[in-house]
Amino acid sequence: MEVIRDLDACPAPGVGSVVAIGNFDGFHLGHRAVAASVIERAGALGAKSAIVTFDRHPMEWLKPEEAPCRLTTLDKKLALMAEAGIDYACVLTFDEQLSGQEPERFVEDVISKCLRAKAVVVGENFRFGHNRRGDLAMLGAIGEELGFEADSLDLIKAGSVAISSTRIRHAIREGEIAWGSMALGRDHSIQGVVQAGDRRGRDLGFPTANLMPDPRICIPADGVYAGWVRIDDVSYGAAINVGKRPTFGKDLQMLIEAHILDFEGDIYGQEIEVGFHAHVRGEYRFSGPEELAEQIKQDVLEARRLMEVD
Repeated sequence: MEVIRDLDACPAPGVGSVVAIGNFDGFHLGHRAVAASVIERAGALGAKSAIVTFDRHPMEWLKPEEAPCRLTTLDKKLALMAEAGIDYACVLTFDEQLSGQEPERFVEDVISKCLRAKAVVVGENFRFGHNRRGDLAMLGAIGEELGFEADSLDLIKAGSVAISSTRIRHAIREGEIAWGSMALGRDHSIQGVVQAGDRRGRDLGFPTANLMPDPRICIPADGVYAGWVRIDDVSYGAAINVGKRPTFGKDLQMLIEAHILDFEGDIYGQEIEVGFHAHVRGEYRFSGPEELAEQIKQDVLEARRLMEVD
């Protein structure tokens, strides 16, 4: 997949393209359906498939205090697009200039001149341009002038619930990992560098890899989870604790602590990926280290069962 970050150096696919536009945070099942539609339509038209997205959620620029957490980093989002088979990803910097751009100019510069769109596919609630003035009807009208068609796709549903980034963020932050994973089409995961900790886990007989996550990333609700850790492209089962470890005091820093099953290597300072597969229990305050160690033993057994690790 070719990533376009500079419109002035846009490769402008000679055969034209079929384009989807959106933030695509999480690249969930709904996004995958849009991507599949774009790829199928591009094949039928003899064109390339393309997605126009942003380097951050628009709210991070417009109202940072109200910005939602991110389900994926930009790099992860682009990797998922490439995995889905998209030919081009156009990444726009969402800043003052872009937020103030009128929808007509956006379509002309990005969709028409850069990507030479033959068709554009968007979600049913799609809005774009300054003050969200643009919608599907406007996109279609502009397309008639510039030579492309505009269509929308219905939201994908799980039962009666529409799959959306907003709903997935809520599920993850409430500890509803099973629903979040189903809607994402994969386990929610977080990447970070392993930090030196206070070695309490090791002292209890359960050493952990500790992450202080990027506060912009969606963190699951405090508690214990069965999941996995990926180190150098190798995945291991894990029992993961998210929270502030109330057994050891108040106002401690929030950490993600992963006890990696059947692993003894030194990974301090190394970047790893931690995935959350199933919720095991909430985070509790125990009477002391002995009671906590006994509970962790049970948590590890449950993680082994859920992750099918002998």
